[in-house]
Amino acid sequence: MIAPITGATIGSVGIEMHPANGIIYACTNDAIPVLYAIDPITGAATSIGTGMGHVGECNNLAAPWLPVACLDAL
Repeated sequence: MIAPITGATIGSVGIEMHPANGIIYACTNDAIPVLYAIDPITGAATSIGTGMGHVGECNNLAAPWLPVACLDAL
């Protein structure tokens, strides 16, 4: 269980926990996509970036068996 997300209004297209670092990543479906890192303990959302080329590639965050370009670029 994670804490409620704070610090961002996220209408996400995907959300996934990175298996190596335990951080939860969420990508918005806004006109300019935003990639957030979400602390699973506190729920604090931190913007990693907006309008970056790889953020637009975050449409498969909920499919952990596929490569996720926006996370691989971190």
